[in-house]
Amino acid sequence: MTPFHVVAVSSSGDEGHPSPPPGLRADQYALIRLSNVKDRNVLETLDTEIGTVNEVPNIEELSDESWEICILESHRRTVQDTLGKIFSGSDVDLYYDPLEATANDLEFWDYDTAKKLLRQ
Repeated sequence: MTPFHVVAVSSSGDEGHPSPPPGLRADQYALIRLSNVKDRNVLETLDTEIGTVNEVPNIEELSDESWEICILESHRRTVQDTLGKIFSGSDVDLYYDPLEATANDLEFWDYDTAKKLLRQ
């Protein structure tokens, strides 16, 4: 299994994503966030560099042009190193929480309002 092998989990609760295969537990996976990416062809670059983008069914571009990716918990550091090499100068948040307000959110709303909006 490659460091980028994931199950389809969506932070938005999108029911269009299939359930994980039998025997896999959601607590084995984590969401990370890739931001400050200069490359506009993130999916193509990942496909070229790691060749397993088809195994990343829930990689999603977010409204702030960052990327949410679901990975195996045990591969956090490997994924961070790999993404850092592929997308030089980018930021990888290994402990990304989609329900936590980001700096971008806080430019528009106070913390409590941003948290409330994220939970809707």
